[in-house]
Amino acid sequence: MNTRSARPLVESALLAALGAVMMLIAWYVPVIGVVVGLVSPLPAAVAVMRHGTRWGVMSSLVTTLVLAPLMGWMTALGLWVINGAMGISFGFAVRRNYRPTPVLVVAAVGSLVAVVAQFAFAYLIFGLSLTKQIDESVNILNQALEMNRKLLGPNPALEQMAKMMPTREILMALLPGGAVIAAFVLAYVNFELFRRILPRLGYTLDGLPPFSRWVFPEPVAHVGILAILASTLQAHFGYNAPLLTRVLDNVSFVTSPLFLVEALAVGTFYLLRAGFSRPLVGLLIFMALSLAFGNSALSMLVTFFGMIDILFDFRHIRFEPVGEI
Repeated sequence: MNTRSARPLVESALLAALGAVMMLIAWYVPVIGVVVGLVSPLPAAVAVMRHGTRWGVMSSLVTTLVLAPLMGWMTALGLWVINGAMGISFGFAVRRNYRPTPVLVVAAVGSLVAVVAQFAFAYLIFGLSLTKQIDESVNILNQALEMNRKLLGPNPALEQMAKMMPTREILMALLPGGAVIAAFVLAYVNFELFRRILPRLGYTLDGLPPFSRWVFPEPVAHVGILAILASTLQAHFGYNAPLLTRVLDNVSFVTSPLFLVEALAVGTFYLLRAGFSRPLVGLLIFMALSLAFGNSALSMLVTFFGMIDILFDFRHIRFEPVGEI
């Protein structure tokens, strides 16, 4: 075996081992594990960027095989979905020299596809229905919470987290929307982390536009409007359709945070244009977000404003270039 053919094998094996160690730290070590968990998709991404998608997939699968005896197959597969699929899709997009927004979308879509594949694999191979898998996920979350309680002792933050733990019924109802939101949030967090780490490895990735210039595509607002109209008509005519209700709930669950982010971006834009400093703008936006979460009427108004801005583009970002803010 010559050096050229051995190099991808050796480097992919080392990256697989590194990925396994990072996932173990992320799962069992409190506080530090959270930070390590955020960058745990990096080994798979680097394997793809350096040697291609095939080697990235093989590296991530080896990581899963290493983790399975230590954590169980379901937990190892769950971690692979979150980390391996994200790293592979991210590395694929960067290797193809995609622009920042497509990189983010590809990473999120890759993670979503892997989630669906995980549920199907668990059902076909292990005979676990969706309900059983949801129960397993809830048990895993409870076990992780108990482990942190033993390590950290009485902690108000942990008790607050325990009150916010989702039940099986909520997870089942909002599973599609929750998966979409989680995929894009994880993709964004990994994007920002990787963008700062990759230059040290010899790769570059441009950043997204400044937050004050974020604007979502118009179809997002169209979908939100249709969901609101459908919900209103359903309530007015008293039409009881559980499937339709679940679909509308998931659509609202996905679009409402996007409208909120759009509204905050508009507020950031005009505050910066008015001459406020960035730290003060950050503080004001945080206060506005806190008020919105604490007041349902205000939250609804902010959400509607974000939807309207997507449609009318008050900042003229789509049609007229604006100065860098």
